[in-house]
Amino acid sequence: MRRAAVALVAALALLLVVVVPRGPAWAAWGDTGTVASGTLTAGTIPATTASCGALGLGSVTFTWTAVPGATGYVVHYGAGGTSTQTRPAGTTSFSTTGAAVNGTFYVVVQRQFTATTWTSAPSNPRTYTVLAFVLGICL
Repeated sequence: MRRAAVALVAALALLLVVVVPRGPAWAAWGDTGTVASGTLTAGTIPATTASCGALGLGSVTFTWTAVPGATGYVVHYGAGGTSTQTRPAGTTSFSTTGAAVNGTFYVVVQRQFTATTWTSAPSNPRTYTVLAFVLGICL
């Protein structure tokens, strides 16, 4: 009887090794802490507000409000805001030129932490047109 039990356990173990797929291990985790006083809130990066800057000859300049703690800004411009440039913290303006350009402009704020970068919601969008290197219009 004892041999039959050992053989059954060995067969089940072999079955588990052969049948159960192996892959990356996933586990849920949690962490707890005690708040002794005050309020606990989720951290967010505030969005900035984009504005039309001074009109230029064949260019459009945009400005935005600085966000405390920002480590950079990603400006989106061009058709649908698909072109991007990263601007350093402390920069609050961007200019674009072109022969015949219609586009959308908006800004996303970045804040770099040790292992990750947080981003804000997009700023308010601005539409613009640059006509034949002569006139830039921002709405």
